[in-house]
Amino acid sequence: MEEKSAIYVRHDVYGTMGRGGLPWTEKDLLGMALVLVKVVLAMALLVVYYLICRLCAMFLDPNREDGQEDYTNMRGWRRAIIV
Repeated sequence: MEEKSAIYVRHDVYGTMGRGGLPWTEKDLLGMALVLVKVVLAMALLVVYYLICRLCAMFLDPNREDGQEDYTNMRGWRRAIIV
């Protein structure tokens, strides 16, 4: 292969064809980056879920039948959280 296409031959850490093993430092960095991406995506998903639930609850009147609590008598932080 070196004679036919010498410009494509690699002589680095990743091997001749670029398929060599990764050093442990790079594996650790990739693992930490993957964990960080998962945490950020999970938090973004939770925030979007919270915003959707809050948006839906904002325009919905409570069901006054079946003894369910009415939001108009709630005060303070409890009403702020629910509505």
